[in-house]
Amino acid sequence: MSNLFAILGLGIEKAYAAGAYNAFSKYCSTLHGGCGSGAIGGKKFLAWLADNVGDFFGFLVAGGAVIAIIYGAISIGASGGDDTRRESGKKVIIYALIGLILAIAAEAIISFISNFVGSI
Repeated sequence: MSNLFAILGLGIEKAYAAGAYNAFSKYCSTLHGGCGSGAIGGKKFLAWLADNVGDFFGFLVAGGAVIAIIYGAISIGASGGDDTRRESGKKVIIYALIGLILAIAAEAIISFISNFVGSI
């Protein structure tokens, strides 16, 4: 039963008096397959985690921006001469492009910092 909790990451670590017990090395194989061979750990793990989290949110923002641009284009096309709907569609497209540019810049910053931290 305790192995099931350990696999799921729900177990509470016991304090071992004899020797240092490293919880990170126990869960490392669950988080990343190469941990046991020394391929990733400590600062490199943080760099790997930042890259993966940054990639996830980058894809999320990029997908949202594409959907917003399509919505804005449809809004402009279906405005039928109504200036307020056309302006609303233009604003949606502009804000989506600004968000996409900021997401790309954030991804570049995360990549730069993770490469810097991973190389230390």
